[in-house]
Amino acid sequence: MEKMLFLSVIIPVYNVEKYLSQCLDSVLSQSFSNFEVILVDDGSQDNSGKICEEYAEKDCRINVYHNSNGGVSAARNFGLSKAKGNYIVFLDSDDFYSDSTFFEKLYQKVDNVPDVEVVSFPVQYYFGENDFQTKWSYDVSVLEKIDDVSLLLSELIARDCLIIYPWDKAIKRSFLMENNLMFKIGMKNEEDAEWCLRMFPRVKKFAFMETPTHLYRQNREGSATSKTSNIHLENMFSVLEEYSQKFLKSDLVEENVLLHYMAYRYTIMCGALMMLPKNDFKKDMRKKLKSYRWLLKYRLSGKVKKAYRVYRLLGFSGMSMVLGLYIRLH
Repeated sequence: MEKMLFLSVIIPVYNVEKYLSQCLDSVLSQSFSNFEVILVDDGSQDNSGKICEEYAEKDCRINVYHNSNGGVSAARNFGLSKAKGNYIVFLDSDDFYSDSTFFEKLYQKVDNVPDVEVVSFPVQYYFGENDFQTKWSYDVSVLEKIDDVSLLLSELIARDCLIIYPWDKAIKRSFLMENNLMFKIGMKNEEDAEWCLRMFPRVKKFAFMETPTHLYRQNREGSATSKTSNIHLENMFSVLEEYSQKFLKSDLVEENVLLHYMAYRYTIMCGALMMLPKNDFKKDMRKKLKSYRWLLKYRLSGKVKKAYRVYRLLGFSGMSMVLGLYIRLH
């Protein structure tokens, strides 16, 4: 009988020739070998596609697909359509794993938590050689004792540990397929948040790992997340508007709880607003955001509690100025 494939590693690739080998080496050096790698070359114009092929020639676990440029969401969706593993991890091609036993530890976690659909693991921000910082971590002993998903989401929000990235999670492939959890095309910088907000309420069983293994590269020139733009803020507001209204009207407790996370996202947007130059876009966005200040009543997050206190003292404009200053300093 053929051995069941445990893990599919989906890696969208686009113009990352400088970083791709480090990424792939960190995967292929894993002590646990029951995995496949799906490289989706998203129309790269540098040597990334060639590097993919060179690695595929050396290791039969690597599958390479060359597509026309469609963006990261399309590349991930394509990768999901080809995946055969029981679980999925997404890895950006400029990031890498710091622990060669990560897949082994992940397998042990899944084996010890029956029917788990999502396993979250801590991530470190990587600024350069020997320069990285753990941005969030999980108190596994506390979180895994909480069986009720709405209470778990509440605890994560209160600890500012509800993370809206796909690459800090291993997700059961059957769960993704049954819930049609594909990535939305055309949402610059916000496809991760939109996808997670659809996913979280559907999860029945979470698990968590304690040790950081994923290094998230920062300040890469040309990275889609390296700067804030009008279209980024517009997409952020689009997600905020759609899901705040959806969760407000929902009968699901899990979705009601996520209003507290939308409030946290709201404070980020209010701070980002102050980073923009004065123009008609900023004026219009300020008006839109001001109309959603009702979200500040959802204050599970400590950061939202602080923003609300500033709002009570200084009003919307004062709160935005303080939040913008906080962003600049951090």
